[in-house]
Amino acid sequence: MLLTSGKINLFEDTMFFYTVQVDSHNHLVNFFWGDGRSRLDYDCFGEVVVLDTSFQTIKYNLICTPFLGVNHHWKDVLLGYAILSDESVSSFSWLFETFLASMGNRHPKTIFTNQSQALANAIEKVLPRTCIHLCIGNIQENATQHLPNRSSNPEFKAKFDKCLNGCRIEMEFQSTWDELIKGHAENEWLKSLNDFRVKWCPAFSLDTFCANVRSTQRTDSMRNVFNHIYCRTVSLTQLVDQYKETAERMRLAELEEDIRCSQYLPARASRNSAMLKQAADLYTSENFKLFQGWLRACLWL
Repeated sequence: MLLTSGKINLFEDTMFFYTVQVDSHNHLVNFFWGDGRSRLDYDCFGEVVVLDTSFQTIKYNLICTPFLGVNHHWKDVLLGYAILSDESVSSFSWLFETFLASMGNRHPKTIFTNQSQALANAIEKVLPRTCIHLCIGNIQENATQHLPNRSSNPEFKAKFDKCLNGCRIEMEFQSTWDELIKGHAENEWLKSLNDFRVKWCPAFSLDTFCANVRSTQRTDSMRNVFNHIYCRTVSLTQLVDQYKETAERMRLAELEEDIRCSQYLPARASRNSAMLKQAADLYTSENFKLFQGWLRACLWL
């Protein structure tokens, strides 16, 4: 990908990919694009993908769908972008088929999505080898709607949050869940949430690579990437411009982190070890922090 003064120049981007789907009247139905840098980033960071379909341009009633991943600094990386006319199985199937075509037909290992049966059906059809997980932030938003009194009950909220993020073994989840639903056994949303717990509870997916995306901190960060660019009056051309500005900002942040990590080694734990020394030499600062935390947790068990 060629850059001019740090800016994305689509006219010089020989790897730029886009596909437009139109209806019988030649009107735009669905649109996907990814620049060369996004396609290169997918080669490096495409094992875990986050797809958020909760953004809309109110002016056109279209669904804005960014594909995001996590880079070696545990920061957001943009892997593609789509504009959809609806949330049907056919539109999502077209989207995933197009995304795969742009990325050399390489399937991600894990995909995080919103709670949507149409999305799940399309993923199972087009990406049968990919594990589906639900974004914790989306579940928490739905909980606000379906459990309006959750915030006013600190004990219930603590148990609910533990089920989402704090349970690491199935027995721990089950005991916490059993306590949680006392007095809420008739809540249909909680029943449905329990039915597909394997898609959101860490205790049931320890063998699935998730790049630590399942944490609330990570999913909230990803959702905030594009929250600021949607409003009632934004046009499609403005949306594309804002997409480019967002991509440039994310890539500049990655470059700054690369420079910082090349100049400074991460601080090692006070109880030094050969393993930590090797990790500090090899890992970026953020990944070293994650490794250090996991190592401490193992040693304390």
